[in-house]
Amino acid sequence: MRGLPLRHSASTVMARLAEPTAARHTRFAIVADPHVSTRASGSPKQFDRTEARFETAIEDINSRGVNAVLSVGDLTKDGAPWDFDRVDDLLSELDAPFLAVPGNHDVPKTFDDHRSASRGRFVDRYTPGSLPYHVGINGVDVFGLDSAWMPDGDLRESHDGRITDSQLGWLASRVESADCPIAFTHHNLPPTARQAEASGVASGIDMSTVPIMRNGGAVMETLAAAGVPLVLTGHIHLPGVAFHGQQPTEPAAGTITPTADPLVSRPTADSATVTEITAPSTCTFPQAYLLVDIDSRGTTVRYVPVASERESLAAYRARLDGTDVDRGQAALGAIRTAQFPLVEEWLPTGPLSLEPTSSPPPGSTTVDD
Repeated sequence: MRGLPLRHSASTVMARLAEPTAARHTRFAIVADPHVSTRASGSPKQFDRTEARFETAIEDINSRGVNAVLSVGDLTKDGAPWDFDRVDDLLSELDAPFLAVPGNHDVPKTFDDHRSASRGRFVDRYTPGSLPYHVGINGVDVFGLDSAWMPDGDLRESHDGRITDSQLGWLASRVESADCPIAFTHHNLPPTARQAEASGVASGIDMSTVPIMRNGGAVMETLAAAGVPLVLTGHIHLPGVAFHGQQPTEPAAGTITPTADPLVSRPTADSATVTEITAPSTCTFPQAYLLVDIDSRGTTVRYVPVASERESLAAYRARLDGTDVDRGQAALGAIRTAQFPLVEEWLPTGPLSLEPTSSPPPGSTTVDD
């Protein structure tokens, strides 16, 4: 292994959420934006180190007793077949089931200088056989949604995202029979984008250039109406928590929100809300993945670094040497990790076991988009 072996004590609570809850303890590892590259180097993403960071994440995940690993996309630098082959080589060492949705860098673009891997190849390798999909994992209903590929090619000249109306309709119909639904997709929803923009304004940096989810409002409404309490995303390369519903209000009694960001607060109790957890990238500062534990008490999100102090400093400096957006994201990443936990809606009364209740292979129910 070229990365740093990590201890369980290295993980830090990023958030404790009241929902979702589950009768049995289920643990997921959430991996975002590894951007694995075998032929590039440099840039704020440190392409020459992407393999090592992803490898470190996999080795640490193997020690955590997870029920499944969910990737929220951007497995590769730009969708090159040889980079997907390397991803597969690294994943061959993973002990747990692996499921993914594509990111904007996993799909063909008109400005690519190579022929990218096909959608069918992605589906065959990283899904139960279709996209979107519904998989039952230890009593949790996991819905994978595609925000990167459009049937009409609408996103081939952009890094923006969109979830088709047909996927949203499929989700609404499938969630009706789900006991504990969660969703994951690549692109962020509007309140997360507004958090970044607000932080940029405060520091004099225009963060509005980050590619967006074009129909984010419709996605939020569908998730809320369907009763999906949690959606996992990546894309922005930062850890984050955002609530989607009515306008933010003061936190409810007993809720702890030790963050300076006014958008990280729960909307009014009588409004249907969705919590978005955004996972950091394994390749850019701050390099980490997330552990998500769901049990009868609620949901605990832990942040697990995949780089040593020296490696993190190098990644931080690389981001400072990038664009204005890179510099803004570096600052925001440092601020957020210093403020953990970003949200605490409940406090534990005892230690949570590192081992899940059970680890069966995920059974799947799938429908093609």
